Amino acid sequence: EGEANPLNFVTKHSISFKNTAPKVAIHQVVIPKGGYVCLHDFSKKASPEEVMDFWQNIYLTLEQSNLLGKKLRLVTNAGSDAFQTVPHFHMHI
Repeated sequence: EGEANPLNFVTKHSISFKNTAPKVAIHQVVIPKGGYVCLHDFSKKASPEEVMDFWQNIYLTLEQSNLLGKKLRLVTNAGSDAFQTVPHFHMHI
């Protein structure tokens, strides 16, 4: 508690960081910098460079967190019915 929230990776098109209110022991978040509201919006409107950058940032975050090759969950919520509290597409690790 009270720990600073350092960014893991900042790239041209995305950022990743530790969740400030974690729901599980390891809870990282990766966010594209573009103004996408959900996975569908991101998939439809993002450039191929943005999409590649986003998934590469997820990979780097998994690697840094020693999660490569381990069982894990990637979660994104879309809309209030899915408990999306931030109206910007992001992926929870």
